[in-house]
Amino acid sequence: METLGETKTRYIRCIKPNAHKQAHDFDSLDVQRQLRCAGMLESIRIRRAGYSVRRPFKEFFNRFRVLCPSLTTAGRVDPDYKELCRKVLMDMEAKLA
Repeated sequence: METLGETKTRYIRCIKPNAHKQAHDFDSLDVQRQLRCAGMLESIRIRRAGYSVRRPFKEFFNRFRVLCPSLTTAGRVDPDYKELCRKVLMDMEAKLA
């Protein structure tokens, strides 16, 4: 519960450990079926392949701004991070072309 409390959850998927609703009874095939139907196994496969979760624009910009040192927030209190992220990507695309 501590780990769950420390996360920023957007939703919680409930997985039933067994069809009988009995304590200490774990049906691994049923759990695997539920995970597959919920798309969780595919999501795990994609993340292991290197495709991370979506990042907020501010977090993305702060992480990748080192690639484009000329881009700054210009001291604005509330900069348009979406536009700044777009500029980072356009600048990197131009450098790689």
